[in-house]
Amino acid sequence: MQQGGKMYKVRAVQECVIFSKMLIYLLILTCVIIGFFPNKAYCYESEGKISQEERVAIENQGYLGIIYTEPDTKDKAGILVTYIRMDGPAEKAGLKVNDLILDIDGQIIDKESFNKFMGKTKAGQEVTFTIMKNGKKRTITITLAKLPPENVQARLKNRLGKSWWDKTNEAWADKDWNKAIRYYEKWLEVVPQNKNAWYFLACVYTLNNEKEKALEAWAFAVDAGWDDIEYAQKDENLELIRSEKRFQKSLERCANNKYVSAPKDFIQNYIEMKSLGTYIALLPPDYDEFKREYPLCLILHGHGSTEYEHGTLGDDVGREGVIYIVPRYSYPHMEIIKNWQKPGWTGWPPYDFGENESLFPTIDKLNIDWIFACATDAKEHYRILGDKVSILGHSQGAFLSIACAASHPELVKSYFAYAGFVPDVYLGKEFLNGLKEHNVKVYLAHGTEDKVVDPNESKKAEKAMEEAGVDCVLRMFKAKHRFTGQIYSYAKEWLDTEVRANKN
Repeated sequence: MQQGGKMYKVRAVQECVIFSKMLIYLLILTCVIIGFFPNKAYCYESEGKISQEERVAIENQGYLGIIYTEPDTKDKAGILVTYIRMDGPAEKAGLKVNDLILDIDGQIIDKESFNKFMGKTKAGQEVTFTIMKNGKKRTITITLAKLPPENVQARLKNRLGKSWWDKTNEAWADKDWNKAIRYYEKWLEVVPQNKNAWYFLACVYTLNNEKEKALEAWAFAVDAGWDDIEYAQKDENLELIRSEKRFQKSLERCANNKYVSAPKDFIQNYIEMKSLGTYIALLPPDYDEFKREYPLCLILHGHGSTEYEHGTLGDDVGREGVIYIVPRYSYPHMEIIKNWQKPGWTGWPPYDFGENESLFPTIDKLNIDWIFACATDAKEHYRILGDKVSILGHSQGAFLSIACAASHPELVKSYFAYAGFVPDVYLGKEFLNGLKEHNVKVYLAHGTEDKVVDPNESKKAEKAMEEAGVDCVLRMFKAKHRFTGQIYSYAKEWLDTEVRANKN
């Protein structure tokens, strides 16, 4: 399968998938809002006003294909290459990781001047670099390429500025309710059926002591599909309006959103099912050239992401010397599909279990079994080195990497978990003893500014593992929930040390 210019080999194995439900939902959406699919570009500060001239300039900007940082020297002169993008101009010209670029076309550079220089280059331009490595200088001339499509999209988004949703998050942090109201209203002009936006607008109206508008926004949230009765009943942000009859009347309508068309007095039951699932495999560039075996690394994607989106992590941290597989989770993420009109998958079923927490271990087990089933299938079809796997997880994928290693430490060599929630059950004595006994190397990372998953989750896990004698290291970064350059570098360090090094 060709995806984004990269070859992905796909193999189907068992997975729980609710394709029919997703299809029905999309058909309903199409019928209701046919002719109006909101342009998300208009949800930004610039209101989507990027000229064709600007767009063409970005698309034709020069591309080198490296990740770099400041060198660890007093004068910070030059830039240190920390990663080479496969098949990029830098790799083709022979640039290597840990090369120190001293100057460009004879002009001495630092990180800031390098950024400015690259921002003015064009695809096809030839640039001469002076490189220092191991005390020896050399010069190389590189012909810059066009920016890859994903880089173009990132630059366009940066040019647009922060989204209106980002602005609402800033307003919440500053408790600036007037600002939050302004940007929720702007967002809803473009995405009028976003139930979450209506709900949060009701909250900020309440906090701003605008009771009538809060009740109106709350009613619109229910009209748009809000169905979480328990959350609305407990949310302190709605305290001012909760005793109002109009609030209670809308609350009663929430139940209707769960079952738009359903028989009376039915009983919901849950059992395991089997269906066809998929994962993608990313093979190293020399796989066909050298008939050797490679270590296996599982990439576990986040809640609402896809195997393709998180599969690019393999490109970002390097495809050399390792085979990656990326399982797709079992359930469609209905909020992503509805609000963003794009695919999204999650390991959490879209069912309302109420207070029935007894099903949670079963859900975890199904996810864990599915992930290891993908690993077993990969071992049957690709040249995998050894019996153990390594796992790289982000967000929900970080949680599942922890759950997989805790449940089957005999199958896991090491895992890297970024921005993951850590249930206390997996920090129990039995699970931690298993990690210690099987010498599982644990790398945790978290952003100090993460608003999605509390950074204290990783700190809690590190403390418990350290006390139990588990080989664990935690690094905190000045970052939010998404991967950044520093975290890519740290993940690559983990790969080089624990995965590519072929340690037993």
